[in-house]
Amino acid sequence: MAGPEQWRNSVYGSQRSAELGLSLLYALKHQNILVLGSDIVTLKTEVTALLDALDHDETYQHRMGNIIRACELASAQGAAVWIA
Repeated sequence: MAGPEQWRNSVYGSQRSAELGLSLLYALKHQNILVLGSDIVTLKTEVTALLDALDHDETYQHRMGNIIRACELASAQGAAVWIA
């Protein structure tokens, strides 16, 4: 629900993501991520920063919104966010 497979390189693992220092999102270029504890807030912050950098383009809003909602639910329930 975080986007098509090619987004690992073209969005999350993009040069823009690297320039912004988005380490959790950039890691998706090479691996799945399991985010726990305080790193959930970091993931939500990274997604928001990338979405801001992409001017909240509708192409990205839905998929990145899914990650933001997953972070909110995981934080509220003491769970994890897994993006594969």
